Amino acid sequence: LASGETAIISISFTETPVGFDDVDIIVTGGSLSPVVVDASDDRLFTAIFTPTADSTETPSMTLPAASYTDAAGNDGTEGVSPSITVDTAVPGVTLSAEAAILSGVFEVTATFSEEMTGFELSDIVVENGVASTLTSADNIIFTFDITPLSDGTVTIDVAAGAAQDAIGNQNLAAEQLSILSDSTAPTVVITGPTEVVTELFEVTVDFSETVLGFQQSDLTIAHGTISNFAGTEAAYSFDVTPVIGETVVIGIAAGVAQDLAGNLNLAAEDYSVESSSPAHEFEKHREEIRDIVQNEAYTRLNAQIQANTNMVREARNRFMRAQ
Repeated sequence: LASGETAIISISFTETPVGFDDVDIIVTGGSLSPVVVDASDDRLFTAIFTPTADSTETPSMTLPAASYTDAAGNDGTEGVSPSITVDTAVPGVTLSAEAAILSGVFEVTATFSEEMTGFELSDIVVENGVASTLTSADNIIFTFDITPLSDGTVTIDVAAGAAQDAIGNQNLAAEQLSILSDSTAPTVVITGPTEVVTELFEVTVDFSETVLGFQQSDLTIAHGTISNFAGTEAAYSFDVTPVIGETVVIGIAAGVAQDLAGNLNLAAEDYSVESSSPAHEFEKHREEIRDIVQNEAYTRLNAQIQANTNMVREARNRFMRAQ
């Protein structure tokens, strides 16, 4: 008997029983309706047996000896029911995938609680995706591919009654499987001072989403030294000690980190900043500074000579006028 099915049980006596009552029948693995005597034969009774739900227990119905007599008062013999196979266990099905966040086409496993028939690709309901390539080696564990239509949530369902077991019990509905599809590569931006730096400075690295595997060795740097690297998820920072007088250049190559769906990052645009100091600037512009100082000194000297010449000329003129 499968789920929802019943059996008609016939109880036949060799002669008309006295004192027979259906409450005398001991029933396991189900329930028995009140017995009904046949209208044309009072030695024949029938009842309906209903098996216990969600069970594979073998039922039994026993009429104990001496629970009835014949007309002469002789005790009746024991009556035992025929063997009945029961399978009212409704098959379940569980949907699973490798992870909750995935990139691109991914595989889903549908695991039934027992061997099933009739499960087909059309029984799989997908939102924001398309199912394909349904296979099974044992008709218990099935696998199929899901191709997402876009980034976002993809849901997979298997409705009740999509398949049935050997005795005809139809499956319960599967709990919905929800997968976040993410096929977009993370981007990354390096930021730091925009003006000339003269000493140790801080740089930040910001990914567009949480990434895994990013570490200091993934950074490239020219004319500087990295220290105090720290960070997690999408935000990182570190210090840079520049080589004074040089342009510090910091880069992050593509593929050094990945997001939770396994997408590798895109390369960052190189960050660069000039480094300097007063002493370096002086050495760098020494000739220019010398020319400026010389020109300024020459200009001032000429002005002073001119002033002195004018003063002597004026003094001489006053002396001549006084004579």
